[in-house]
Amino acid sequence: MSSLSNSVRATATELSTSGSVPSTVVGAELNGQTMIATSGAPQSVIAPQLEGVVGELGGIGTKTATGNTVGCCAEFQAGNNLLLENPNALPNQINFTNAIRPRTGQTIPMCDNCKTTFGK
Repeated sequence: MSSLSNSVRATATELSTSGSVPSTVVGAELNGQTMIATSGAPQSVIAPQLEGVVGELGGIGTKTATGNTVGCCAEFQAGNNLLLENPNALPNQINFTNAIRPRTGQTIPMCDNCKTTFGK
Protein backbone atom coordinates (compact mmCIF):
# COMPACT_ATOMS: atom_id res chain seq x y z
CA MET A 1 0.00 0.00 0.00
CA SER A 2 2.93 2.39 0.49
CA SER A 3 3.50 2.54 -3.27
CA LEU A 4 -0.18 3.31 -3.79
CA SER A 5 -0.07 5.93 -1.02
CA ASN A 6 2.88 7.59 -2.76
CA SER A 7 0.97 7.58 -6.04
CA VAL A 8 -2.04 9.18 -4.34
CA ARG A 9 0.14 11.92 -2.87
CA ALA A 10 1.74 12.53 -6.29
CA THR A 11 -1.70 12.68 -7.93
CA ALA A 12 -2.90 15.18 -5.31
CA THR A 13 0.14 17.35 -5.99
CA GLU A 14 -0.40 17.18 -9.77
CA LEU A 15 -4.06 18.12 -9.38
CA SER A 16 -3.17 21.02 -7.12
CA THR A 17 -0.61 22.46 -9.53
CA SER A 18 -2.94 21.99 -12.52
CA GLY A 19 -5.66 24.03 -10.84
CA SER A 20 -8.07 21.09 -10.78
CA VAL A 21 -8.77 20.59 -7.13
CA PRO A 22 -11.37 17.99 -6.16
CA SER A 23 -12.05 17.75 -2.43
CA THR A 24 -10.08 14.51 -2.02
CA VAL A 25 -7.98 11.89 -3.78
CA VAL A 26 -7.68 8.32 -2.49
CA GLY A 27 -6.22 4.99 -3.52
CA ALA A 28 -7.96 1.65 -3.17
CA GLU A 29 -6.74 -1.95 -3.50
CA LEU A 30 -8.71 -5.14 -4.03
CA ASN A 31 -7.18 -8.51 -4.88
CA GLY A 32 -3.97 -6.86 -6.11
CA GLN A 33 -5.86 -4.45 -8.36
CA THR A 34 -5.42 -0.76 -7.51
CA MET A 35 -7.26 2.40 -8.39
CA ILE A 36 -6.87 6.10 -7.65
CA ALA A 37 -10.03 8.19 -7.62
CA THR A 38 -11.17 11.69 -6.77
CA SER A 39 -14.32 12.89 -5.11
CA GLY A 40 -17.02 14.23 -7.38
CA ALA A 41 -20.47 13.67 -8.79
CA PRO A 42 -21.96 10.25 -8.03
CA GLN A 43 -21.50 7.57 -10.65
CA SER A 44 -24.51 6.43 -12.65
CA VAL A 45 -23.76 2.70 -12.26
CA ILE A 46 -23.52 1.34 -8.72
CA ALA A 47 -22.01 -2.06 -7.94
CA PRO A 48 -24.67 -4.53 -6.78
CA GLN A 49 -22.62 -5.14 -3.62
CA LEU A 50 -23.20 -1.49 -2.60
CA GLU A 51 -26.88 -1.07 -3.49
CA GLY A 52 -28.22 -2.25 -0.10
CA VAL A 53 -26.06 -0.04 2.09
CA VAL A 54 -26.52 2.92 -0.25
CA GLY A 55 -30.28 2.50 0.16
CA GLU A 56 -29.92 2.38 3.95
CA LEU A 57 -27.99 5.66 3.83
CA GLY A 58 -30.83 7.29 1.87
CA GLY A 59 -29.68 6.67 -1.70
CA ILE A 60 -27.08 8.09 -4.04
CA GLY A 61 -26.91 11.86 -3.85
CA THR A 62 -28.51 12.07 -0.39
CA LYS A 63 -26.79 14.40 2.05
CA THR A 64 -26.68 12.55 5.37
CA ALA A 65 -26.53 13.90 8.92
CA THR A 66 -22.73 13.71 8.69
CA GLY A 67 -22.81 16.46 6.06
CA ASN A 68 -21.43 14.19 3.34
CA THR A 69 -23.33 13.21 0.19
CA VAL A 70 -23.70 9.48 -0.48
CA GLY A 71 -21.66 8.40 -3.49
CA CYS A 72 -19.55 11.55 -3.91
CA CYS A 73 -16.50 10.61 -1.83
CA ALA A 74 -13.26 9.48 -3.45
CA GLU A 75 -13.48 6.25 -1.44
CA PHE A 76 -16.91 5.51 -2.90
CA GLN A 77 -15.73 6.28 -6.43
CA ALA A 78 -12.69 3.99 -6.17
CA GLY A 79 -14.49 1.24 -4.26
CA ASN A 80 -17.45 1.19 -6.61
CA ASN A 81 -15.19 0.89 -9.65
CA LEU A 82 -13.22 -1.96 -8.10
CA LEU A 83 -16.42 -3.81 -7.15
CA LEU A 84 -17.84 -3.37 -10.66
CA GLU A 85 -14.69 -5.05 -11.97
CA ASN A 86 -14.78 -7.76 -9.25
CA PRO A 87 -18.41 -8.92 -8.97
CA ASN A 88 -17.63 -11.65 -6.41
CA ALA A 89 -15.78 -9.33 -4.01
CA LEU A 90 -17.20 -7.78 -0.87
CA PRO A 91 -16.96 -4.08 0.04
CA ASN A 92 -15.05 -4.80 3.27
CA GLN A 93 -12.28 -6.51 1.26
CA ILE A 94 -11.19 -3.17 -0.20
CA ASN A 95 -8.21 -1.45 1.42
CA PHE A 96 -7.93 2.32 1.17
CA THR A 97 -5.04 4.73 1.49
CA ASN A 98 -5.50 7.90 3.46
CA ALA A 99 -7.42 10.48 1.48
CA ILE A 100 -5.52 13.65 0.59
CA ARG A 101 -7.01 17.10 0.02
CA PRO A 102 -5.12 18.40 -3.05
CA ARG A 103 -5.69 22.05 -2.17
CA THR A 104 -3.88 21.75 1.19
CA GLY A 105 -2.09 18.39 1.17
CA GLN A 106 -3.97 17.55 4.37
CA THR A 107 -4.91 13.94 5.20
CA ILE A 108 -8.69 13.61 5.47
CA PRO A 109 -10.25 10.82 7.56
CA MET A 110 -12.82 8.50 6.01
CA CYS A 111 -16.36 9.82 6.54
CA ASP A 112 -19.05 7.86 8.38
CA ASN A 113 -20.89 7.14 5.12
CA CYS A 114 -17.83 5.39 3.69
CA LYS A 115 -17.07 3.63 6.97
CA THR A 116 -20.58 2.16 6.84
CA THR A 117 -20.43 1.40 3.11
CA PHE A 118 -17.09 -0.42 3.29
CA GLY A 119 -17.32 -1.88 6.80
CA LYS A 120 -14.36 0.06 8.19
